[in-house]
Amino acid sequence: MITLREYQKECVDLIDSKQSGRYLIQMATGLGKTATFTHINRKGRVLVLAHREELITQPIKYYDCPVGIEMASNTSNDEDVVIASVQSLAHRLQKFKKDEFDTIIIDEAHHAAATTYMRILDYFEPRLVLGFTATPNRGDKQRLDHIFQEIIFQRDLRWAIENGYLTDIYCLRVNVGYDISKVARRMGDFAVGELEEAMNQEAANKILKILEEPWDKTLFILVSEHPEQLLATITSRTQEVSVGRIEIPALVAMARAAGKGEDEALNMARLAGGSVLELRELINGATDEARAQSFELFTRLMRLAYNDKHLELFEWADDISALTREGQRQFFLHSVRLLREAYMIHAGLASISYLWGEELKFCRNFAPYIGNQNIEILVEEIERAMLQIQQNGSPRIVFTHFALAVSKQINRL
Repeated sequence: MITLREYQKECVDLIDSKQSGRYLIQMATGLGKTATFTHINRKGRVLVLAHREELITQPIKYYDCPVGIEMASNTSNDEDVVIASVQSLAHRLQKFKKDEFDTIIIDEAHHAAATTYMRILDYFEPRLVLGFTATPNRGDKQRLDHIFQEIIFQRDLRWAIENGYLTDIYCLRVNVGYDISKVARRMGDFAVGELEEAMNQEAANKILKILEEPWDKTLFILVSEHPEQLLATITSRTQEVSVGRIEIPALVAMARAAGKGEDEALNMARLAGGSVLELRELINGATDEARAQSFELFTRLMRLAYNDKHLELFEWADDISALTREGQRQFFLHSVRLLREAYMIHAGLASISYLWGEELKFCRNFAPYIGNQNIEILVEEIERAMLQIQQNGSPRIVFTHFALAVSKQINRL
């Protein structure tokens, strides 16, 4: 057990004095929100809600009681504390009684206005609902006062610095020579796509100058995922060397050496796509949660699209909007892969379909709805949505449009 700081004890004591209600607690990043809410005196079972894997696993070490997890393939039993992925729990509510939990704690509570959170909060009937956040103001200006009665405890960044809990802020402005005066801003930040373009042009010109006047005994190795976007004046001064992907037999041998069975090793090698790093992550299970989350989102989208459940498609868009950018990117990549596999099965090429388990079972049933009429359009919709997210588009708008576009295509066959 850790020793709480005085302000953390004050927060815990204040919460313990509340008999019932819904309250918001603001604590600046670095002040120990997790350590605080895990030390609240339990008067019954506790449910902790979070939207990212690291937030789900982080509190476990602070609790002195059995902790259950509701996330992807993980399920809870009768543990004193249940920590749940919002995306997973929203589809498992019926396994719990409405009065199952005495207290619900929402980590990163500024997300609580999203539809998925509201579905969970509307289902349960706890004594206390406590939201912890460093930033009670949402980027989309949605208010939280319909969820929480009041903010009962506040320790912001200024307070933390003035009282010596966080270091002071020191800023140093570096002039990197890029003209970003015309780059658009969205929700207070630069539009990523436009920022990249503004910087790439300047950077390309500077690299060209270095290549034209290199230092003595210097070898430049330039690596690019999109060489077609390089300036012709740069490529004309380079010699292209293509680095191929690692062959499947070599990857299979690596997986077998790591203790995987023959069939599993072959499937992992295929999924790795020629990448040793990807294979290592598959072997270590590092991508299991991301794959499970993306698969759940993909199957849910396709079922809702097939059944024309437009209102539920809006809820789906809210759920995926709450993910991190990396989580959204992983969803797009997995979606393209699953569409490709379903198309291969539909075309009678199941022998080169790289699937097993639940993915194979779903794609076999889904394959009749993916054919020449819609496969290219669906992939284009994914690429368009991915680009819009990269350019800092509103996730809710992007994913709502994407879900409706997918629904239209799935019903073409």
